[in-house]
Amino acid sequence: MAPIEGEVSRVQLFDRYEYTIRRDDFRKHLRNRDVEISHHLVLEDLDINPVRFLQQTGLLVPGRPEPALGSESKQATQRFTLHVQLEVNVDGLVRGRGVQLLVEFEVEDRSGGGEHGPGVEPPHVDIVHRHPRRPLVRRSGGLVRTRTPGMPKDKYEPPDPRRCYSIMSAEDAASGKRSYWAELEISGRVRSLSSSLWSLTHLTALHINDNNLSRLPPEISKLPHLAYLNLSSNKLRSLPAELGNMVSLRELLLNNNLLRVLPYELGRLFQLQTLGLKGNPLSQDILNLYQEPDGTRKLLNYMLDNLAVHPEQLPQRPWITLKERDQSVPTAVFTVMCYNVLCEKYATRQLYGYCPSWALSWSYRRKGIMEEITSCHADIISLQEVETEQYYTLFLDTLKEQGYDGYFCPKSRAKLVSEPERKHVDGCAVFFKTQKFTLVQKHTVEFNQVAMANSEGSEVMLNRVMTKDNIGVAVLLEVNKDMFSGGMKAPPERQMILVANAHMHWDPEYSDVKLIQTMMFLSELKSIAECAATSLTSDPATIPIVLCADLNSLPDSGVVEYLSSGGVAENHKDFKELRYTDCLTNFSCNAKSTPNGKRSPADGSITHSFQLKSAYDCSLMPFTNYTYDFKGVIDYIFSSRTHLTTLGVLGPLDTQWLQDNSILGCPHPHIPSDHFSLLAQLQLAPPLTHTPNGLHMPVHR
Repeated sequence: MAPIEGEVSRVQLFDRYEYTIRRDDFRKHLRNRDVEISHHLVLEDLDINPVRFLQQTGLLVPGRPEPALGSESKQATQRFTLHVQLEVNVDGLVRGRGVQLLVEFEVEDRSGGGEHGPGVEPPHVDIVHRHPRRPLVRRSGGLVRTRTPGMPKDKYEPPDPRRCYSIMSAEDAASGKRSYWAELEISGRVRSLSSSLWSLTHLTALHINDNNLSRLPPEISKLPHLAYLNLSSNKLRSLPAELGNMVSLRELLLNNNLLRVLPYELGRLFQLQTLGLKGNPLSQDILNLYQEPDGTRKLLNYMLDNLAVHPEQLPQRPWITLKERDQSVPTAVFTVMCYNVLCEKYATRQLYGYCPSWALSWSYRRKGIMEEITSCHADIISLQEVETEQYYTLFLDTLKEQGYDGYFCPKSRAKLVSEPERKHVDGCAVFFKTQKFTLVQKHTVEFNQVAMANSEGSEVMLNRVMTKDNIGVAVLLEVNKDMFSGGMKAPPERQMILVANAHMHWDPEYSDVKLIQTMMFLSELKSIAECAATSLTSDPATIPIVLCADLNSLPDSGVVEYLSSGGVAENHKDFKELRYTDCLTNFSCNAKSTPNGKRSPADGSITHSFQLKSAYDCSLMPFTNYTYDFKGVIDYIFSSRTHLTTLGVLGPLDTQWLQDNSILGCPHPHIPSDHFSLLAQLQLAPPLTHTPNGLHMPVHR
């Protein structure tokens, strides 16, 4: 049989690629059936670059690179030829088994070079994961399957068309045998669906194609776990808007109906990978967009971007009073904000597919973020994920006009990138009202540098902790005397406060790294306070601390246990049984010397002497991070238990409002970040006693 030639329609530079045959040669082998074919290469769980893999196996033959377009362009195109053996299935019958397909496709080099040298893998190219037994092409009611990249990280297994089933006998049922079925097929030219169907909330696949349905009830949205819905070959003239609430859908097949319009709510189906629309009298604008390369994703994005957003504003978050201010002594009361503003480069459709692109753009979100910050009028503001350029052009300029000064430092990677890239590196910032505080010192803690200095030859310390470029910042502030009020005069001595802000590593698989980063940060804060006390001829125990952080750790984590209780077991599960003990003794205040000259933690635990308490009780804030995949508390405000009292906090956003407005996650047109800000009112009551505050913990470098 002669080879069939085709051209690549596109190469997707995200997590997969696909190509579509443009020539009509297949029609000859399929007996002129009106079938369009979209084929995806089947490769399972590759750990290496797929293009390199195909080259090594001989399936992929590189051609000559085409010259870059434009004198200033750094992009080049590499051409490849792919040899694939196809088994084409039409109507369940094999047609053209073993047909050879020769396909040329192009990979765009965005790394700034032309042809890749030895050992250099072509960038940003991957292969879609496919079920190995799935037919490459299947025609059912004229459907054409087109796979599109989606946001979900979980692997979707489509229904097996060759699935088998058995009917339980009466004897089996009587004996107590249990069955489980998650798929349901309804056939027989039915005209309406029973309302009892909506009680089958466990269903993951529903086949109701090839019937006479003219209306789809909105109650279909009561099946929240449905991932596959086949409505092809019915007589549907419209779709309910509630279909857009079925965000678990991965495949929605609507081929061969009478649809002229589609509800814009379909754009909310951000996890949808397959959309079948063939055979419907849709408008030409929709068809043109759908038929483009990656048309399904483009169509869904278009519909989401044009979906009307209700003008209803956010409900006010309640202020929760925890304790009344003590009026009998001269106290200083101030408010502290902690807020992760979501850096622009992290706000992508791949991570936040449920949010319209216009609402993800920094040009839109920056206004809402600044409104959130300025409306709280906090005396101290700690921000994470602040882009370097935005710190100077937006945050600092805007807040200086309102009486703030600030300090900022980007992540350690800023030292390793070019000047144009450096301005997009994010970091941590602290702002304070100059009317209430005076800046005395400012410090940056680079966790990778601290890890290197305290590695003690530990490979896991070097390979897991030192490779992360997270940082923390700290400012030593003097409290202005006119802040104190009460029945007595303000104390004559200078009162300092140490404000710290950090952003720990994000990956849940690196709980050990987060815990060690927290230990390193407290160790460095102790050194900062001791040095400050020496230069100011005061006692470091009288310098309270306020710690704001995106810890990326839940309240039951080792990180929060360490901060709240003052220590954590050296064999804590968050260390993942990795050998850190030798180097962690450098950060423990209870370490003792052994006969061999080494130091080891006493009582088998790593401790600190800071007596810290979270401003928020677990019951006050159900979540600080709110996305589709995750909702939980990972942001915190800690303060010295003996010197600072929490008078009140800003409560959570009404969860009922989130549900009523079908908000899948943040960001959202009304919510500019995936984090909610924390705001606490603290009371400082000097003169401070010399209570041990963790400021005498030895540190070994």
